[in-house]
Amino acid sequence: MKKILFGFLLATLFISQSCINDNEDPVPVSPIEGNVANPLVGGPTQPNQVWFDLSENKEIVTKRTDWDLAFYSGSSFKVILNSSIMMAAGKIPNASDIDLVTESGVSALKNQVQVAT
Repeated sequence: MKKILFGFLLATLFISQSCINDNEDPVPVSPIEGNVANPLVGGPTQPNQVWFDLSENKEIVTKRTDWDLAFYSGSSFKVILNSSIMMAAGKIPNASDIDLVTESGVSALKNQVQVAT
């Protein structure tokens, strides 16, 4: 009987503890200044891409088909594909020179690397 009463008391303490509001004083958050962007995407077929340079607060408009690859050489080197024109990429095993890559060397990758996967 004592174990049942002790368990009931312990359960009551846990339930009442969970009802205590730890954050009684909300932190005030000041309003954020913002802006509404109306990018010039070029109509319903959207031939343009719009980039936002947040450091200079400006909008950069480019044609969607003007680029295939983008290279970033900041703190870590990255290559970005233009996915808006249906591109795909994969790692070619044991390849270190792009000039030595042949059609037969990548034939196995054609079924694995497909657009939008």
